[in-house]
This record gives sequence, structure tokens and C-alpha cells, in this order.
Amino acid sequence: MEKIITIGVFLILLSCGSNTEYLKEVNSEKMVKMINESSANNSDSLNILIPLEFQLPSDRAKIKRMQLYYMVDGKIQNQIDDYVVMNGETDRKIYGIEELKIYPKSIYFLQRNFFISKEYGNRILKKYNKKNVADIQSGDTINVTSYQQFRKDFPEFVQVLRKKTDSAFFRINIDKELIRDEKKIKW
Repeated sequence: MEKIITIGVFLILLSCGSNTEYLKEVNSEKMVKMINESSANNSDSLNILIPLEFQLPSDRAKIKRMQLYYMVDGKIQNQIDDYVVMNGETDRKIYGIEELKIYPKSIYFLQRNFFISKEYGNRILKKYNKKNVADIQSGDTINVTSYQQFRKDFPEFVQVLRKKTDSAFFRINIDKELIRDEKKIKW
């Protein structure tokens, strides 16, 4: 029942305001990261964090409030459990984007549930002369390379991402205007 109410509220929020392109998805220079989250459930896989970056416009100082919703395969993701929002200028987590007083030039998401096999992880790490997966301790995070470079080196991975129906929805209040900006993620 809670899921139905959440989806209903989400659809109502989407229907309010004008639909305008306000933010721009950018080919990010932020780092792709790998995390070894070994447990009984995923002992043969690694979590890969792909930065999904959006540039805010130059008039971002006029933003009074921003809300965002992130959907993967048609399912609304839970901020904190499924993804985190990061400040593109400082690389720090943003816990309540709707509460910010000053918005950064860009924000990016890191989805927490992209899992790859340790074998594929080793292939990626070898490409960038990084550690072997076996050398990564449980809970450790490794910076791999920029997402821009990763896209060039592993186009097959990006193609798999593009097959998904991932979207980001932004509701932005500027003065008294409500802007709704819906983005199909291009990866």
C-alpha cells in the first residue's frame, strides 16, 4: 500500500509545473570507483560507482528549492540506500538537496547498486594499472579513472547501461515559477 501511495505522490508531483530543460547531463570528469562490499550474498562481485553528473545553469542563485527523483528500470530509487547526491564542486555528499541555500555549479549521483563480477573488475583495474581485486579489502574504495575515460575504454559497459530506462526528474522553484525537468539518462 505504501508503494502505491509513493507512486501516486510521485505522479502528482511530476504533473505540476512547466516541463523545461533546465539542467544538462554532462560527460563527467568525476571518478569511477569500485567498492569491495564482500558479504555472503555478493562474495563474487564488486560495486562500481558511476558518476551521473548534471550541470546547473548560471542563474542557479535564483533557485529557491530543488527536489529530485531518480528512477532505474521504472523504479523510484531511495536516496541514501540506492544512490547519493554529491556536490560537483566539492565532491561532498548532499544529504538534503531541497534544503540547500546556495546550489553548486553541478551535482552528480552515485548509484550504490551497480554490481560487476570480480573477473570483470580485474579487467578494468588491469587497464588502469591498479590493484588486483584480491588486494582490495572488504569496505575499501578505489578510484579507477574519470567517467569520460571509462566510457572510451569500456563502451560495452556503457551500452548495457543505456539499455535501461533510467531517468532523473527535477522540480525546481525559481522565484514563483515551478520548473519540471525530466531527463532520460544518456550515460
